[in-house]
Amino acid sequence: MAPPVSAARALHDLIAEVQGRFDTPNITTAYHAWGSVVGDSIETATFARFHAEVVTLLREVTEDLTMLSPSAQQRYSQYLPHWWTAVVLPRKDWATDGTLLIGATHLDLLGSLADVMESRALFVGPSNPQTVDILRQGVSFLLNATKGANDVPAHIQDQIVADLEHVLWLLDHVDTFGVDHTVAAMEKVTGKAVAEAAKAPTGGLKRVAIGLVATLALLAPATTDVTTIVGNVRSVFGVSAAPPEQEGEDVVRSTVVEIYTVCTTKKLTSGPADADGGEVVDAEVVDEDAGEGAQSGAG
Repeated sequence: MAPPVSAARALHDLIAEVQGRFDTPNITTAYHAWGSVVGDSIETATFARFHAEVVTLLREVTEDLTMLSPSAQQRYSQYLPHWWTAVVLPRKDWATDGTLLIGATHLDLLGSLADVMESRALFVGPSNPQTVDILRQGVSFLLNATKGANDVPAHIQDQIVADLEHVLWLLDHVDTFGVDHTVAAMEKVTGKAVAEAAKAPTGGLKRVAIGLVATLALLAPATTDVTTIVGNVRSVFGVSAAPPEQEGEDVVRSTVVEIYTVCTTKKLTSGPADADGGEVVDAEVVDEDAGEGAQSGAG
């Protein structure tokens, strides 16, 4: 089964799974139902981390509602308290037998909201089916790069490392928390890295920030070539992105090519010189199994 796409879908499926555990022998309370889904007792750090992520899903659903029309916002917002109660049960005892999380109608309405959000996303454009693989490759690479960047201030380095490890954790649990939620975490750490690179533009930090932006750029389904990604990343950082100690090197191009190579399973073909006079990788890519007969884009 494919991972849930929207935060609403992930929350709906998760609540439905917890509620469904009441049909399992020996599970008669929300206390045990949650524990069986998480795979650990609710007194553990494992459960606390998992449940905190569920609360974040609820926050994202609340934020997503603001993108709907005023009438749709009004229609769905009245059910937010029911979804919130299902997650945190502030007025109910998790240890009481037969305490269900939510009524069937209110759960169905959360599923209806998920349908709406996913239809809106498809209207904007189809998602990239390789999102999870691209993120896993790119984040793993950038995590190691961040750990090895000796010129990054320690407190910034520790924060980026922690955030990237969190993205990897979400990728390990993407079938539960969904694709949108994982991408949102990636966007969060990217924003932090770009902001810190603007304040303290060391070589290592700038490369990490550029690498994060390039990884996100690869998620666009229409983005199939390095030249396009280089242009997109330059629009964020500017053409002159090299720190002083790397003057003369186009750090945007070199980092994008590196990320592209790490995140894709395709061979890069050489291409024409770009506007700055350096050789870049062309838009054309060939499959690894195409063999020696593949034609280059340069001709």
